[in-house]
Amino acid sequence: MFPIPNHIRASLGRTASISGRLRASVNGSPFTYPVKMDSGEVTVDGRSPIRRKLSATIIADIDAPECDTFQTEIRADYGISVQGQEPFWIPVGTFVVTDAQETGPGKIDIKGEDRWQRIMNARFLQPVSTSGLHTAAIIDLIHSADGRIECVDYTGSAATHRTSVHERDRDKAILELAKTIGADVFMNVYGNAEIRIPKTLQDAPVLSITGRDGGTLIGAQRATKQGNTYNAAVVEGENAAGDVSVRAIRKVTSTSSKLLFGGAFAQKPRFFRSTMITTFAQADQAAKTLLAKATGISKTVSIDAFPLAMLEAGDPVLIEVEEGRMEKHIVDAFNIPLSLGKMTLSTRTPYEDLEDE
Repeated sequence: MFPIPNHIRASLGRTASISGRLRASVNGSPFTYPVKMDSGEVTVDGRSPIRRKLSATIIADIDAPECDTFQTEIRADYGISVQGQEPFWIPVGTFVVTDAQETGPGKIDIKGEDRWQRIMNARFLQPVSTSGLHTAAIIDLIHSADGRIECVDYTGSAATHRTSVHERDRDKAILELAKTIGADVFMNVYGNAEIRIPKTLQDAPVLSITGRDGGTLIGAQRATKQGNTYNAAVVEGENAAGDVSVRAIRKVTSTSSKLLFGGAFAQKPRFFRSTMITTFAQADQAAKTLLAKATGISKTVSIDAFPLAMLEAGDPVLIEVEEGRMEKHIVDAFNIPLSLGKMTLSTRTPYEDLEDE
């Protein structure tokens, strides 16, 4: 979650006024070019490699710099103002402009995607090999795609891999390198890459979303479904010499869980194999992350709330699912209106009853 001052946090859902703004960068210039916006919205989805997308109607000519789909990036901010003070601006995304279309006199609809779009476009001309630290290989692949993108590793992982050859899709190579250490790679609100181990329900909630006096919750709709739910994860690799297999299993073991492995839900493992996994510790972390995501699809909440622009996909939150009853969830996706409006937030509740093998 993006850090905000206490007085701004306390004003959410009360008397604060809100606003949105767009600023453009043309051909690598600073984000100082003001863009006149009629309306706009940012959508965030942690289940997609392109995590953040922008859709806006701006006041401009189709030939204006802010409409250039080859050289322009746009940064969106959400402003919260308390008692007439200057807005506190929360950055909600940095976007590559991908589409611009006239919709009326002086009005242009633009669409943008976060900088992962640049990584997807930077395909390999010929096979590329990586070896050594996974995180170093990820950073190198990102920097060689676009030197403007900074990359920060928050995992502390020292896992290494034997020489691996990647063809065509740079983005898939990066995602596999991350997956083999149980990490996610994504673009943050400033357009820089982060390598992180996903949070789970064992982490402290970053926010409580309630409908009580002064709360931000407007309504909540709960659902349960099997979907792509699994109750075990099997991750396999091989040691650095390539002559001994490496294998780790994580499964739901709590007898009180509806997803108990071997219980009413039977045995439904999810498998992942990569030669870049060379140690049991590495395989175990990958299995833990894989299962934490695969078990959480069974119980979801979709809520309408005052926009909580500081949230990030993957944040653990407390939600008042019924009056006086709080439940911890992981944030999957949400929207941020850049004008008056509510946000719809989708979450999941993973089961955390896991066991090593």
